[in-house]
Amino acid sequence: MNTQDDSLKIKLKQLEEENLRLRSELAQKEAHVYLLNEREALINALIQNIPLAFWAFDENNVCFIQNNVSKFLLGDIAGTSVLGNSNPLVSSATAQILHVLSGKDIDYEQEYLNTDGRKYYYHNILSPFEISKENKGILVFNIDISERKLFEKALQESEKKFRRIYNNSTDGLLIHDRTGNIYDYNEEFRSITGWTHKDLLVKVNFFDLIIDDHKELVQKGIHELKNDDQVFVFETEIQDIVGIALPVEIKSKYIDYGENATILTIIRNISLRKRFESKLLNTVVETEEKERTRLAVDLHDEIGPLLSSMKMYLSLIKESTEESKKQYITSHVMELVKQAITSIREISNSLSPHLLTNYGLVAAITSNIQIVKDLLPVKFTNNCDVKRFPNNIEIVYYRIFKELLNNTLKHAEATQVKLALHYEKNVLTLRFEDNGKGFNVLEQMEERKTGLGLFSILSRVKAINGDYFIDSDKGKGVVFELHTKIEQLNL
Repeated sequence: MNTQDDSLKIKLKQLEEENLRLRSELAQKEAHVYLLNEREALINALIQNIPLAFWAFDENNVCFIQNNVSKFLLGDIAGTSVLGNSNPLVSSATAQILHVLSGKDIDYEQEYLNTDGRKYYYHNILSPFEISKENKGILVFNIDISERKLFEKALQESEKKFRRIYNNSTDGLLIHDRTGNIYDYNEEFRSITGWTHKDLLVKVNFFDLIIDDHKELVQKGIHELKNDDQVFVFETEIQDIVGIALPVEIKSKYIDYGENATILTIIRNISLRKRFESKLLNTVVETEEKERTRLAVDLHDEIGPLLSSMKMYLSLIKESTEESKKQYITSHVMELVKQAITSIREISNSLSPHLLTNYGLVAAITSNIQIVKDLLPVKFTNNCDVKRFPNNIEIVYYRIFKELLNNTLKHAEATQVKLALHYEKNVLTLRFEDNGKGFNVLEQMEERKTGLGLFSILSRVKAINGDYFIDSDKGKGVVFELHTKIEQLNL
């Protein structure tokens, strides 16, 4: 009996231990299931919150997972076959099935027209996965890269525009380092120097193009550029491929070029300007000499004979003893003196008009218009009646008006002149227009003698830092405008 009881007790104890073991295993399984559910929920939450379209389909081509972003993009395709789906993003992915299942990762960019009619760009990534040897599938990511593509396109367009401006600039543009090694240049610079593309980027050093007298100065000036606020400006000469020196103005500035700190140099061909300045200088000298010659001729022809006559009459007075004869000679001398005074006044007025000095520009112009009104009608409008300007400005404007009017009278065969003098926003504008036969401006600029009047005008414009516009051609008259920024005088 005792043996039987002991056996039952043993079996009961084994049952209790087995029960405890089963309970422990069940608790562990429940904990594992809970943890698995938690992890599944976490993974699902992560998938749903991925900020790009994510979906996957199995070896049967059925989509078994899809996040919210992809649902918005592709529609709800979970649980359906992806084969035959008309969405371009889905069909492009299924076209890669064989490549991906062979173990390759595939990525490509795709243009996509959304349902709202807008064009988008996506970067698609396809990757194979394997849970077990019998369970294969494909993971798909559709990443919206529209903003990046639009930025790239805008950048490319900007680069194209910059290149068009860069290559169509009338100034030579050059990018080089502080030692003169050339990184880039535009077509105008190549045209100026005559060097080939290969030579400019391989053989030629920028500083070697500068004439020897200025090379050290240019190197020093460019080397001292430390930041993009500084600009080095210098007039020099550069030598082309055959060694001919060309006058240029260079402006150099520190810039960032890619990853390099470099120098942008603008090279302006100033050959025409130098020739023009030389002509202007010669014209000024010739004009001054012409004025001196005219003054000498006026004094010789007008005052000289009068003084000679007075001298002769005065010698007769000295020799004469008759009172009546002395009175007669004296009256003639007085008349000659009056004529001499009148002539001197006219010559003086020609040199420095008293109307201009005392009453201003409008009065002096109006007086000249009255003198020629029977020869050539001039329609004059202005808003400067009571305004006075600096003396040098008034003199230059008056001389230019006189030169234009005289040219029209002598050469234009015009029947009418329109003249305007206006002062607005601190700018004094003179506009002269005739309906004469006109002339070729470029030809006049090139002619040494016939262009003297035009160069005289332009030299005066330059003297007051004015801006001018001239338009004429044979048979179309002349239009000339002069603009100068000045302050009127407070009188």
